[in-house]
Amino acid sequence: RTERGWWLWTLKNDGVRKYANAPQIVDPSQAHEVEVRVGSRVQRVRELLSGRAVPLADGRFRWTVPAGQLAVFACE
Repeated sequence: RTERGWWLWTLKNDGVRKYANAPQIVDPSQAHEVEVRVGSRVQRVRELLSGRAVPLADGRFRWTVPAGQLAVFACE
């Protein structure tokens, strides 16, 4: 919780193979779309790592999280 809203963290760790003595392998086909329902009090959402505004409709938003990646949303 922040003074103006919430931060939401998402992590997609499926699709990543890690080995002790070789580089990791990321399978891009394992990206996952998330749908988040934030309700009517949230007026805007921004993904903090990219700085992009996230379209918000009817108190919900969607975002695709690539395999092995993190997304952080500021919901205000």
